[in-house]
Parts: sequence; C-alpha cells; structure tokens
Amino acid sequence: WDECEWYGFEKCNEDGLLTKFVILKNQNGVGNTPHGNGLDGTLPDEFGYLTSLEELQIDRNPLLVSNIPSSFRNLKRLRKLSLAFNNLQEPWHEGLLDDMNDLVGLYLGWNDFNMTLPVDISRRTTLMSLDLGGNRIHGNIPQEYGQLSSLSE
Repeated sequence: WDECEWYGFEKCNEDGLLTKFVILKNQNGVGNTPHGNGLDGTLPDEFGYLTSLEELQIDRNPLLVSNIPSSFRNLKRLRKLSLAFNNLQEPWHEGLLDDMNDLVGLYLGWNDFNMTLPVDISRRTTLMSLDLGGNRIHGNIPQEYGQLSSLSE
C-alpha cells in the first residue's frame, strides 16, 4: 500500500512521509450533507505520530466531538492547523503549540470551546492568520497577544 494515495493524504515528501492531510466537507463527492464527511467520535491521539505533517486540515464535521489531543504537540513541523466547524471542546492543553515554531495559520473557529484565550497561542509569533471566531471565548485578551506582530488575518 502506498499511504500517500489514501483518502485525505494529499502530499508526501521525497521520503514518502506524509506532509499534508486534508479532509474537507464533501471532499468525497457524496453531495451536500449536514455531517461533512461523516466523521464522528474524537480526534485520534495517533495524529501525533505523523511528525512530518506540515498541514493538517479536518474541517466541517459537526459530529466530531473531541478535544485536541495532547499528542498534537508532537507535530512540530506544522505550518497550518485547521480544525474549524467541528465540535471541538476544551480542555486546551497548555503548551500544545509550544514547539510549532513554523505555524503561520491556526483555524479553530466555529467549534464549542468555552474558555479563556490560551496564552500559548501568543507565543507563536510566526502566526499570520488566526481564527477563533464562533466559540465561547471569555475573559480578557492576555497582554502577550500583543507579540503577534505578524498577524494579518
């Protein structure tokens, strides 16, 4: 089996290691369904083993009720993390993004987060795009968010 030809595996590097995993609503061609690709349950911890990933995008799956597994902190090469329009919830694992030094896009909008803004997001000074809209974010904006000088979206 060539894993790089599996559904959702969009790009592999020259060593055959997965660098881009994308599942979007109706990517499978089934038509317009209210449940996206029908993903339900939780995000598997095993995504943390895909340490060559540069882009992870799993969007528009409202039956995906989960937190972001702490194993995601192993995805140190991520440049884009998009988990929008799912049903993700806290807890947010503080330090989750600490080793994602190349992260430029973080899209977590339209989930079910009910929390204050995580301070570790502010340490990703490479971020150019950040979407947390449509969640129940409350409290003050941490002063550290002023360090996000590269944000343009």
